[in-house]
Amino acid sequence: FKEKLGLKADVLYKIGDTYYNNNEAGNYYWGYALAKMNFSEADVYNLANVGTQILSKGKRSFDEPWELDAVLDGWNQYQKDQGACEGSNTSDCDHTNVDMYSKPK
Repeated sequence: FKEKLGLKADVLYKIGDTYYNNNEAGNYYWGYALAKMNFSEADVYNLANVGTQILSKGKRSFDEPWELDAVLDGWNQYQKDQGACEGSNTSDCDHTNVDMYSKPK
């Protein structure tokens, strides 16, 4: 995905108030695109991990926590852009960043 976006390895990308490297920026936009296709937050989380397993040919089982954060940041931003985070549903659009020191689910 990052190749299609033309993201360069030696650049930090500022999206909102956060700086992302090329991998994380690609993950952010991937999460945004999946949200646009009506994938749930749980689906996006699981797809991120499955994608890591496939791309690493089984050497890694889970996305790194900061990679998951970027994917979920993108998913949440799409929800906010669509107005889904207004009123009483705001808790649906807030995710807690993944604890990088915890064991994967």
